[in-house]
Amino acid sequence: MYDLPSYVWALVLIGMIGIPDATCVMLYRGAIAAGLGRRTATAVTAAAGLGGWLVVSGLLARDRPPKPGATGARRRGLTDQPVGF
Repeated sequence: MYDLPSYVWALVLIGMIGIPDATCVMLYRGAIAAGLGRRTATAVTAAAGLGGWLVVSGLLARDRPPKPGATGARRRGLTDQPVGF
């Protein structure tokens, strides 16, 4: 397996952790601004974060094995995935 430099891993992890984290922070602040209590805002944020994580994990786990002779995105089965539920 190819070993990437540490700065590449840092950039990937910043994106993978930072985008969902920023989304949860904005959901929390939006719930507070909407007049919900801290407990409700925390519950909304946790439910959205956990729900998103479960949906993405499920879609990735559902990915099919590559078909013999296929190339590119079709080989990985990523174009066969539905967008919604």
